Amino acid sequence: MTVLVLGGAVVRQQLVNFEHPVTQEELRSIADKTVRNYAGLSASQILKNKTVLSPNEQKVTDCIINLMKTEDQRSNEGSYIDGLHYLTNQPEFNTGNRIVSLIGLMEQRKLIEAMMENQFDEYGVQVIIGKENRAQSIQNLSVVMSRYGITDEAIGTIGIVGPTRMHYGRAISTISFMSSMMSKLICDLYGKNEQDNTEKMQNN
Repeated sequence: MTVLVLGGAVVRQQLVNFEHPVTQEELRSIADKTVRNYAGLSASQILKNKTVLSPNEQKVTDCIINLMKTEDQRSNEGSYIDGLHYLTNQPEFNTGNRIVSLIGLMEQRKLIEAMMENQFDEYGVQVIIGKENRAQSIQNLSVVMSRYGITDEAIGTIGIVGPTRMHYGRAISTISFMSSMMSKLICDLYGKNEQDNTEKMQNN
């Protein structure tokens, strides 16, 4: 049984099946090594960890990463959406089908999920236009989004969704400014150096 304790006292657990019998001593050794190497790390930091692992240790590590990624997906339920009325007032949504589809995405909490299918590893502003969206449900829209926060520690995503004829220059500058400000606030909160964090994000 793998037990994962996350920030905010969130506890997740999952059974790990090994191909061969494992002694209690071996389990204790795996647990000690796991805690020693991964305590306080995010999923992305664990993936970058270069520690040599045995097959059983790798199974436990994979389980931990999957649990953390699942928890990240659950956290999207707390995402914040504002300004939907501006979108529904656009001419593209004067027809019934489009507005019904958009409201359906909102009611089923699928709009954020669809936007996040475009998730990316790089920092900086990303523009996804129409059919470039991975999620078919928003391929009549455009998304401008960027990550913010502290590399490998506290990461969020901010974005704008709108019609494909949106004012991209304004949207890009707005997202760039807001992501920069959010990163600064998080650096202040965690006591991190903003310039060092910016350089690290640009190098990733």
